[in-house]
Amino acid sequence: PGLPVVLGDNDKIVQLVANLLSNAIKFTRSGSKVIVSAERGEDPALITDHRFRAYVKVSTTDEGIGIAPENLEKIFEKFQQVEDHFTRSQGGTGLGLSICKEIVLHHGGKIWAESTVDVGSTFSFTIPYEEKLPGVRPAASDAAPRQKLVP
Repeated sequence: PGLPVVLGDNDKIVQLVANLLSNAIKFTRSGSKVIVSAERGEDPALITDHRFRAYVKVSTTDEGIGIAPENLEKIFEKFQQVEDHFTRSQGGTGLGLSICKEIVLHHGGKIWAESTVDVGSTFSFTIPYEEKLPGVRPAASDAAPRQKLVP
């Protein structure tokens, strides 16, 4: 409730969220929870397109196996997977999170992970939006071409 509508590529945003949820479910122990949350924010460090000052932050939090601190940055690189018996048994190409990163960067946001081994992980991303004053409609020239509204 209360979240704004943001401009973006609907199919890509669906792909992004589906991938993060799929990973959270895949690496969470049976009977554990996966939580999805969304909130508004205005921290300029969390967007790359500085034409905007506000964003929606979406996070998935799991109670899974977690990721070691030294692996948190490299998991977003192409063909990178945390190497252990469990992750190898789950399969995958190591492209999912790098694709997520590209989608988020294309939309002017940022993506990151926070994790504790054997406790779980939170993956978060931001998508910036322009706050409009109530009753003020954007000019036709403000609309981004080839983008769809993401509810």
